[in-house]
Amino acid sequence: MKFRTLALAVSVLILGGCRSWESTTFEDGGLLLREVKSADGSVTEYRLYPGVSDKPTINRTQTTPFERPDIQGIVVADVNASLAKKLGTNAWQGVYVQRVLPRSAAATAGVTSNDVILSVAGQSVTNEQQFFEVLKSTVTSTGPVEFTIRRGVGAEATETRVTVVPTLNKGTESRTDSIPLESSSAVQHYTGLQVATVPPTLSAEIWGNAEETTIVSGVVTGSPAYHAGLRRGDRVVSADGKTGPKLADVRKAVYARAAAPIAESDSSEVVEASALGSASGDLTLTVEGPLGAHSAALPVDDTLMKETKFHFPILFDYSSGVDYTRWSCLDFVFQFIGNYDQRFRPSPTRQAREESELSLFPLGMFEFRTTPTSREYTMFWIIDWSTRND
Repeated sequence: MKFRTLALAVSVLILGGCRSWESTTFEDGGLLLREVKSADGSVTEYRLYPGVSDKPTINRTQTTPFERPDIQGIVVADVNASLAKKLGTNAWQGVYVQRVLPRSAAATAGVTSNDVILSVAGQSVTNEQQFFEVLKSTVTSTGPVEFTIRRGVGAEATETRVTVVPTLNKGTESRTDSIPLESSSAVQHYTGLQVATVPPTLSAEIWGNAEETTIVSGVVTGSPAYHAGLRRGDRVVSADGKTGPKLADVRKAVYARAAAPIAESDSSEVVEASALGSASGDLTLTVEGPLGAHSAALPVDDTLMKETKFHFPILFDYSSGVDYTRWSCLDFVFQFIGNYDQRFRPSPTRQAREESELSLFPLGMFEFRTTPTSREYTMFWIIDWSTRND
């Protein structure tokens, strides 16, 4: 019986270590590739977004200024049965004015709260939605618009007419088109580099070059591509010395170095095994982008996207992935030995950015923290100091 108990304990310790797939982490938000301002005041932005569960995209957003006459500053509600009974009027005849904003066109004309607007420019209104539809179709200039209003309750109510002068409303309207880009799951799997194809028509809009452009649409934080200084928005100028490479060229170069090529899940192009060839050493890339020109030697590694975990109950716990490393020793209820956590962060430069925290001995007697901009030190709980990196 003792032998079986010992064997079970050893098995738990051995099985505590395992490997599993780690999720990808890209830079947050969209990257502005270009902004175009037109003589009419409209602005067109092109932003690049990495794809996580779907394809990477470029969003084309056009923002256009406008000036249009409008009657604003009035809040209305339907005259339903209960409200009609309270006002001593018929239901679904007019709209009830709940509030009028001070200094608005309606307030200036004399419209007040508790009024019932019966018609606009001679058109009867019966509910809130219709009221605003009539306003939209009627107010086409800054010319005056006549409102017929019922004011008062029950038999004491009177009808009156007020003239509302629309104000010129200025603002902007935006429209966004999301354009999906072809990319390669294999390249990302082996390098942490998400490469995509920008079609010629879109390339002409952004860079003035009506040719297919191969662009870095995302970089997995902490991956070989990240440490090689490649960043989202870089355009691939050459791959293994070949100028103007297409997505298929980059994919084949990666496949040629991969020990066991994986099946593509997001590409319409079939890569034949006979066309892969073989290559050794790092993949060499030259890029140009927002951070300038850059050359990089990119390792091809089929384990980079995996997470490693080891867990020995109570004693030790360890896990690491492409963008982080974490361990703890005798960390239960209260900390007795230590904890360590180190993570890479998205970088606005070609240099890696990381932050880490190390806490040692009971309850953090010694603690050390580093960020991209500072370092903090604490000793014996009461002695602490910090330095700035920038």
